[in-house]
Amino acid sequence: MVNPTVFFDITADDEPLGRVSFEVGCLQTKFQRQQKTFEL
Repeated sequence: MVNPTVFFDITADDEPLGRVSFEVGCLQTKFQRQQKTFEL
């Protein structure tokens, strides 16, 4: 099973500062029901 990756784009004063990303594999098994809320 592939671990989903979550992205957070960070901006300040409408200027992009960067992106934070991380895999949520450890959360997938623990919070599987909540994960479906964020699926596209």
